[in-house]
Amino acid sequence: MGKFDKKVSKDEPDAPHSQKILKKKSNQQLAKLMTDPKGERDRNMKILNFLERSGESKASSKADTHLDKAKMVNKKQKKEDKFRKSQK
Repeated sequence: MGKFDKKVSKDEPDAPHSQKILKKKSNQQLAKLMTDPKGERDRNMKILNFLERSGESKASSKADTHLDKAKMVNKKQKKEDKFRKSQK
């Protein structure tokens, strides 16, 4: 170790976070999923379900996001029936 590699005093600051060598992250969670295919499938389906729901909520208006799909269909059908009755 050279004379410039040593800290001059105890009060000298550490290197910035961007220059530090960080420890590698563990792949423990990934290993669990690889050994348990049912758990991996459940996790994937959960993510897919979440993505589908977020897509549906974006497709509908902001006022209708709290309604589920069945309620939305029933409401739309009732509106169409009322409109048809008023046209007769």
